Amino acid sequence: MPIIAKLAYWARQQPDQVAISYGQTSLTYKELFEQLSSGSDQEITNQIQPIHDSCPLRQLLSFLACLKQGTKPLILHPSIPRTSYTNILPTKLSEIPEKADFGVLSSGTEGVAKVFWRAWSSWSQAFCEVERVFKLSRDSRLFCYGSLSFTGNLNLALTQLWLGGTLILCQQPSFLAWTQIWQERKVTHLYLLPSFLKRLLPYVTKISMTGRYLITSSQHMPQEILKTYYHKCLSLSIFIFYGASELSYVTWCDGKEVLATKGLVGQPFSDVNLTLRDGKIYVDSPYMVEGLSLPYSVGDFGEWTEKDLILKGRDQDWVNQYGLKSYLPSLVEKVSQLPQIVDLAAMVVGKDSVEEHLVLCLVLRKNVSLASVKELLKTILSPAERPRRYLLLERLPLNDSGKVDYKYLTQLL
Repeated sequence: MPIIAKLAYWARQQPDQVAISYGQTSLTYKELFEQLSSGSDQEITNQIQPIHDSCPLRQLLSFLACLKQGTKPLILHPSIPRTSYTNILPTKLSEIPEKADFGVLSSGTEGVAKVFWRAWSSWSQAFCEVERVFKLSRDSRLFCYGSLSFTGNLNLALTQLWLGGTLILCQQPSFLAWTQIWQERKVTHLYLLPSFLKRLLPYVTKISMTGRYLITSSQHMPQEILKTYYHKCLSLSIFIFYGASELSYVTWCDGKEVLATKGLVGQPFSDVNLTLRDGKIYVDSPYMVEGLSLPYSVGDFGEWTEKDLILKGRDQDWVNQYGLKSYLPSLVEKVSQLPQIVDLAAMVVGKDSVEEHLVLCLVLRKNVSLASVKELLKTILSPAERPRRYLLLERLPLNDSGKVDYKYLTQLL
């Protein structure tokens, strides 16, 4: 069933139920459907419609209006000038797959974002499974932060509307404001990337954390962060899923399973088949973008337990220094346990194996010197793991997807 037909159904069944909340604006399902119906009823089926807007509510309304009209919407990352998309956006409908209903972007964490095209069914087929796994329903109130150009936000936003629940959108970069919204809106579910979870911890209390369920997507979830959330919020359930813009949902697990097995990303979602070839993960799934040859790999490596997948990262997650390889996510987890460090990221620079080296990007607590941190690192990192360069920052830069912006960090070197 198309999303517009589903919204029409909810507008009849529960007209006064709040569908979307954003700032001081709330739209019931009746109001949402009336707003979408107030536009032109004439279908336009031969048009690609980029959406370049910084407001999540307007992004979503424009996206839904395009689907209603039959155009092919694509929400652009608002922080990137529209002119920068000239080389990656198609100019003619013939340049996109025939079955495509809308476009999505990769995060562009390490370079230019990629455009992928999806059939509506590639997401809607997973809605019932996502409902089951993440405990979403018409009674849930889901909090999402940031731009809907981030595929994870858009997917879960549409899932929540499909299920008839309430979607709470937020653009305020204030953790205190988030906790106030959670309490005011009685939020039950949070979708947040790991890049926010450590920084959010000082604001999380039994009172402020109204959500019973925390959904996060990660290729590597630090165990210490999970332990702290479980300690602070005894009734909290944490769901971790592994996926990609091209693949959508691949696997999922309960956060407590990660405490027992480092690097675990769990069992496949329904109808997802995984194979390992020389350690590389290949996916065959009905949830993938158009135009891929199946099975498909995004370059991630892994290994199986008896029934679950452990993620081993990608080639770019390793650094080779002094002839020895080190895994960046494990290195970051080690360093992040130092109380002198607020936040950090690690990246590899260098044109070849000779020049390749590690750069550590650090946000330090007040009155903490880099010299003292270097001495501490000698006690927890081997010589091959120690960075050759450091970059001190007030905060880590994040892109519109809520991920560390490595492209920007590289420009600072």
